[in-house]
Amino acid sequence: MAKTSLRMIFGSLAAWLLICGAALAQSDPQSAVARLGDGHIETGTLPEAGSDILWGRAQAIVNAPLEQVMRVVQDYGRYSEFLPHFTVSRVLSQKGANATVYMEALVIKKTLKVWVQASFRERPRQGNTRIIEGKMMQGNINRLNARWEITPLADGRTLVAFQMLFDPKLPLPDSMISNENSKAASRTIKALREKRLSAK
Repeated sequence: MAKTSLRMIFGSLAAWLLICGAALAQSDPQSAVARLGDGHIETGTLPEAGSDILWGRAQAIVNAPLEQVMRVVQDYGRYSEFLPHFTVSRVLSQKGANATVYMEALVIKKTLKVWVQASFRERPRQGNTRIIEGKMMQGNINRLNARWEITPLADGRTLVAFQMLFDPKLPLPDSMISNENSKAASRTIKALREKRLSAK
């Protein structure tokens, strides 16, 4: 009973930390702008209730207005053209920002081919922040979840945060997978920013 209660308490605490971490980034974009003004990509991790594998999270300022960023984020069929590791991205069905997408990627130094069918949904806005969440429906791994948080700034630029939780079916240390999640989130933000900067 004691062990079960402790697991429930720590699980609830992890969920609370995850919610608070995301809410903090959304509620105070100006403090993020002050930290990220030099083009820095801020990276970190967030807990997931019931799992020892952590979300990877990254955020940065993109030199493009929100609507341009949203067009790229919602163009799921072209993810393979600019996102790291992805080799295939094909929309199976779509209505507005909501879609079902088939994707393939090469990960773990291109030694593992991953395939997933995922649903992408736009969630209710939190203030000025628009949120897109992706969740694996089926695939050859345990889990792949993703979340975009896209906030317009007063100067016409956009604050973008991306987080992902990747859990492969491999006998690897949880800390190693968590670290890869953090790196992948940072690479995703970098790829998005470079795509917007190079767009005409």
